[in-house]
Amino acid sequence: MAKKSGGPRTARDKAMPPIETLIETIVEEAWRVSNLPLADQMAEKRPGSPFPPSIPVGMAQIHTSNRGFDAIGKLADLYRFEPPSLRNRISKETYAKAALFAIGDSIIGFPDLQLSTDADWVAPMATLFKEKLAARLVNTTKNQTQYIPCHIFDPDQKVPAFKIGPVTFYPRSDWLRSLDAGVVRIDLIRKVWKGSLSTEELQKDAFSGRSADAVRGAFAAVKSVGGHFWVAAVKVPDHEPIQSTKKGTMLVSLAMDVLSLLLVPTDSARLLMSGGQHAAFSERSLFSNDQGKLFDRVRIHMHGLGGPPGHAKKFLKGTKKLLDAAGVIISRYDTDAASGRSSRLVERWINALHWYGQALREPSDFMALVKYGCAMDILTDGTGNLTQLAARTAAAFGIEPDAVVTKDGDKLETIISRVFNEGRSALAHGSDFGVLAEKGDQRALAYDLVHKLLLSFIEPLAAIIKESHAMLTLEKDEVRAFAGRLKSFAKGTGAKAPAGKRRP
Repeated sequence: MAKKSGGPRTARDKAMPPIETLIETIVEEAWRVSNLPLADQMAEKRPGSPFPPSIPVGMAQIHTSNRGFDAIGKLADLYRFEPPSLRNRISKETYAKAALFAIGDSIIGFPDLQLSTDADWVAPMATLFKEKLAARLVNTTKNQTQYIPCHIFDPDQKVPAFKIGPVTFYPRSDWLRSLDAGVVRIDLIRKVWKGSLSTEELQKDAFSGRSADAVRGAFAAVKSVGGHFWVAAVKVPDHEPIQSTKKGTMLVSLAMDVLSLLLVPTDSARLLMSGGQHAAFSERSLFSNDQGKLFDRVRIHMHGLGGPPGHAKKFLKGTKKLLDAAGVIISRYDTDAASGRSSRLVERWINALHWYGQALREPSDFMALVKYGCAMDILTDGTGNLTQLAARTAAAFGIEPDAVVTKDGDKLETIISRVFNEGRSALAHGSDFGVLAEKGDQRALAYDLVHKLLLSFIEPLAAIIKESHAMLTLEKDEVRAFAGRLKSFAKGTGAKAPAGKRRP
């Protein structure tokens, strides 16, 4: 490594692109610190670490300052967003690690560099860094299919696999048939599920020295699926494994939230997704009485939708049009997220759906109100403006803001004020409190409003996606542009404004 033989370069005063400025900072700090006595080099520590910041250079490393090390993180962030398609496919942590090693690779590429005399080294090193970073990221992404265990319908309903956009929901017997029997020992999984082979026996066989990957795969399936009777599958191509799992889980969660939109709240509570914000199979609480005696209480949650024979098939048949339309939206979101360029209209519906699902499963009334309020604000782009919220909500229902929508004579704008101002805003901004307060009536109104808003968007939004309408490319005022389509659709279908009092 060449030593620095003079003062700081005056080229720093020149206007340079942000990437080149960071490259200059990183290298100059490494050179500056490397010229210090070893004791001084060791004096500067990374937060939470007993060691000084360092850059791997070949089989060795050189110490740098926290300023130089932080500049590497900023450099990684700049490259992470260019091209945008990598934004959601590779994690920030992976990019930062690759950038750290790529800087070391780049320094090796300039073995005789003299910072004080070589005036034009920054741009060439920035070019080399980009090449080295790309080489470090090769093979980072993989093509994977994510499998998420869940409960949808009772097994005795005999419902076949069905799709919502990119997500396929399989009864677990159908899921087994979708696997490659040449790669996974499907016969062993069936034996465990039928009770002729214990999980412990399969585990012992899987981790014996003679077992093949197919046996270990069978054990992984048994442990992961557990007692769930359904498995959701979604293909996530060209993602880093951790990001692939994150995206796959979110897509399944969104698809399940679509199902919740088409169910009454008590039935929605019976949907279960492994790793999601869903009720566990059971809850056990421990308590004592005044005499100090210990007791426990067990609350069992029934999962999976049942009913008379054929009930679930009838439900899917009756909701197929809406499920298909919602699937169009989720598929578009899936594609947009992979490209790094999302339609704002699609993002609004997807984000509002996510908030709705969170609110639906929220045990606390006051937190549910805040989440429903967020969903409503996102869908209408109300930005807290009550008049705008009311006007755009009314457009979705094909009515006027002052239309009477309840048996008690409440106008739509009154309900919106009650939900948004007295509910979401008051609780979020601290003018009202409610950690343990029961706000069931407000919650029921909020649920009804957001539930119907989300439903009103599905078919019109799916239609403009199929049309590749220019509305999808708008960077602002997209909700205002979409309002006309919503209003005409609502008048044609007779969409209903909120009126219910059911507690979600």
